[in-house]
Amino acid sequence: MTSLAEPGKVDQFQAGFQGGALDPFVTGKVAMKIDVENSVNIIARFNPDLNFGVAPAPVPDERAKSTTQNVNFDNPRAPVALSWAEWKKLDAANKDKKGRFAGQPRYITWSGGFSWAIPVGAKNVELAWEFIKFMNSPEAGLIGAKAQKEYNRKKGRPFVPLMHANQRVNEAVFAKYAPEEPKFKNAMILLFDDALFQIQACYICGTAAMGRTCPRI
Repeated sequence: MTSLAEPGKVDQFQAGFQGGALDPFVTGKVAMKIDVENSVNIIARFNPDLNFGVAPAPVPDERAKSTTQNVNFDNPRAPVALSWAEWKKLDAANKDKKGRFAGQPRYITWSGGFSWAIPVGAKNVELAWEFIKFMNSPEAGLIGAKAQKEYNRKKGRPFVPLMHANQRVNEAVFAKYAPEEPKFKNAMILLFDDALFQIQACYICGTAAMGRTCPRI
């Protein structure tokens, strides 16, 4: 690691990084990274034999000391995100917590992704809106997951569903199509255990999830 401490060497090392099958974590060029929840799916697709684990992304010492734990590390399989209600109860009991981060969850996350859109001037706005609503429904999520799982089965790959912005889609899809292999299932325990919380940002030795999902869609 000392040889990579210089910015120029780090840039040179990163210059050849690519995604998918050439992802540096998937190919073993890096041992740890922070990334989106889709990383688990990429591992399942391109290197299903990879031995990996997940954990919350590190936070500064000040935040760690002045906040209440929102991840249970005692689970023998994998760290598990506490529900919002569980965390609030614990936080209320820790009245001695002081500092600018007091009252906030210890581990934080971020959100991002793609979206459906209706362009200006579209001829069938109402039909487009109905289509978008359907594509964000549990029914559409289950149809897509079923098709993707069957495709993966034919390719000899494990299936790991993707996270959706709609909590109800996540609940329906993961209830029926949760990963079967322990290491993938354990990774998703932390990422999806309680969608009403923030779905913790995690690093797999590397992977990270997104933020609170939208309950309104």
